[in-house]
Amino acid sequence: TGAANRRMFNLTLERILAAVPRPAAGAEDGMTAVLFIDLDDFKVINDTLGHASGDALLVAVTERIAGSVRETDLVARLGGDEFAVLTDDSTDLRRSVAMAERLVRDLRAPYLIDGNHVMVTASIGIAGARDEGATASDVVRNADLAMYMAKANGKAGFAIFDPGMHAVIRERQMLGTQLLNAVELGQLRVMFQPIVALASGVTEGVEALVRWNHPERGLVAP
Repeated sequence: TGAANRRMFNLTLERILAAVPRPAAGAEDGMTAVLFIDLDDFKVINDTLGHASGDALLVAVTERIAGSVRETDLVARLGGDEFAVLTDDSTDLRRSVAMAERLVRDLRAPYLIDGNHVMVTASIGIAGARDEGATASDVVRNADLAMYMAKANGKAGFAIFDPGMHAVIRERQMLGTQLLNAVELGQLRVMFQPIVALASGVTEGVEALVRWNHPERGLVAP
């Protein structure tokens, strides 16, 4: 199951972290890295083709991931449409970046599922075990966070974890929570944008747009 796979993945990573000393700042020694992979809009596949086709697609994706990494890398399906790759790399994560670029390209190629050509893209987060006290859960969580940033940046790409991402995600979550209350608090405004005929310059209509009049940020664009 996904939960069992996640536990085994974390245990394997924990053993590696305990056995291999973490690189010092600026050192050229190797390090352990995790790539966290999540399929973009996978729910659409399940909703349109059915869960059986969705499961078949996940099997095909697993095989394609395994074929795109080295034999020494560990590939795990963590549950649902989430996957992880455990690899070794240099401190600049060049190998992991190259792997992520390859996976983004390879995974978007069409799949033949039950006679249908299906396309799906993936967002990938990369995190290395840089800090001496970092646990397996820390590294996986950092890679997961980087994956969410890759999705926020347009999906079908990858991002490398940076500590500043924590603040960005917290700000997004706070803004999202505030937006849930914006209707009840009367903070949404309707504004009208003219639709002008280019040939005559005459205003032929208007487009109604919603703007959020945030109490601290002012008018927030869509």
